[in-house]
Amino acid sequence: MEITQETVPIYAWCLIFIPFLIWVVIDQNNWNTDLFLSLNHQFSTLPDLFWTTLSLFGNGWFCFAVLLPVIFIAPRVIFAALLSGILTGILSSISKAYFDTARPAGILDQSTFHIIDSPLLHSAMPSGHTMTAFAIAFAVIFSAPKNTRKYLSLVCLIAIGAGLARIAVGAHWPSDVLIGASFGIFCGLVGTMLIFKIPASKFKTYSTMTAVVVLISLVNIYILLKEKLDFSINQPVQFIAALFLSIHFVIYFSLFIKHQRLLKNHV
Repeated sequence: MEITQETVPIYAWCLIFIPFLIWVVIDQNNWNTDLFLSLNHQFSTLPDLFWTTLSLFGNGWFCFAVLLPVIFIAPRVIFAALLSGILTGILSSISKAYFDTARPAGILDQSTFHIIDSPLLHSAMPSGHTMTAFAIAFAVIFSAPKNTRKYLSLVCLIAIGAGLARIAVGAHWPSDVLIGASFGIFCGLVGTMLIFKIPASKFKTYSTMTAVVVLISLVNIYILLKEKLDFSINQPVQFIAALFLSIHFVIYFSLFIKHQRLLKNHV
């Protein structure tokens, strides 16, 4: 029986242009500032913790903690998300240095809009958090089995929420978020495409390669417990994420050891 090579569908690549085209309309009509102020003011009616928690879904450390349980049922998804996240980090650093634009707090009177925590002034475009959120969302959706995509498409709502959160906290212009979404979708699809070059059989839940990835989560737990991820108000959320990750770490290696013993018994 011939095994067909999995690919990223054509329509997925077309999705890259949707946020880009919206950005073109906003830019051509000079709506960026007015739209930022309008959205920021409207979003400020919701609790700060709501927006800062949504913003965490654009932070790689937090996303890894949330995604780790997927390794039990679809380990390839984790690898696609990790690779997409790495690509996002590289592209984000390059593009921020290239565009070198000011954030809202670096241009507008800071008393005219809602800012959560310390104001950020530089490296606006693109929004790195939005890039990460969309890259991981698209990696998850398109590296998972095809029959689950229509359900996993809801993950995009979280990515959109993370992008809007960057406006709500006063950190980014709408243009930063839209370009970040386009770049993030691109990174997510490229990461998935590269993972598809490796046979699915290589991604096993209890393989050494997968175990190493889970072992690295110890670093993630340390970061969640000791570092401030974006906002001080998020500290309780980070502790919960660290506990969640720790529990799954223990469960994974308990099952991993059991699996290795079974293998030895069958030799």
